[in-house]
Amino acid sequence: LKAGNLGKPSSKRYRRAVEKPIAFRREGAQPYDDRMLSWQYTERTVSIWTLSGRMKQVAFTAAPEHVARLALYRRGESDLLFRDGMWFLIATCEVPEAALNTSVTQFLGIDLGIVNIATTSDGQTMAGRRLNRGRLRERVLRQKLQKKNTPSAKRRLKKRRRKEARR
Repeated sequence: LKAGNLGKPSSKRYRRAVEKPIAFRREGAQPYDDRMLSWQYTERTVSIWTLSGRMKQVAFTAAPEHVARLALYRRGESDLLFRDGMWFLIATCEVPEAALNTSVTQFLGIDLGIVNIATTSDGQTMAGRRLNRGRLRERVLRQKLQKKNTPSAKRRLKKRRRKEARR
């Protein structure tokens, strides 16, 4: 606004920018670089610089092999995001490529679909009565919850969405 990039104070663009405050999207991520975020791998904590000061000894969880990989290969920025009521700190790691395995003689390709969940390159189809019944049950439950449209139904839909994605 001060630079005059949005025109005069009477212009439509200027008024629109003044009326609507700057806000972050709920599903957006906040990037942190090494100046704003420090890792203590042995204690499994991080120190994060926030607007209200530095938050120290914020615990994080990871498998022991992932912590070792994080300590060796973490590079660049990390992203802090809030999803489904939980905070996630996503770190970027530059892991060296493994040597190519040239002794492979056969391989199997899988095509993921909608009607058939999976079809392999040797012709085997992964679908069946039991699987389709489960998918139908999930779809009917999803329709009921969507029709209800209450806060608890929306909460349960969010939980089901994650469960179906994992399956």
